[in-house]
Amino acid sequence: MADVLDQAGFPDAAARVRAPGEALLDIYRNRIGKSRQLMAAFRVDGVPALFIGEGDKRRMLRSDALFGGFDRLAAELQAA
Repeated sequence: MADVLDQAGFPDAAARVRAPGEALLDIYRNRIGKSRQLMAAFRVDGVPALFIGEGDKRRMLRSDALFGGFDRLAAELQAA
């Protein structure tokens, strides 16, 4: 990932990936924790899983929508 960031012109981000500081690691751990909470709340067993909406209006998008045609995915997202 660091090489990709370097090649894309983001040397500072590449350096942070190569040697992450405690602040970046905390952000990472927090994000993983929130993801695990969502997976438990929606009883998700694997990936891919895509959640749309916010708060009590959040719902899980069925995985078949991710692998179907673009029009189906767009319709699901617009319905959120």
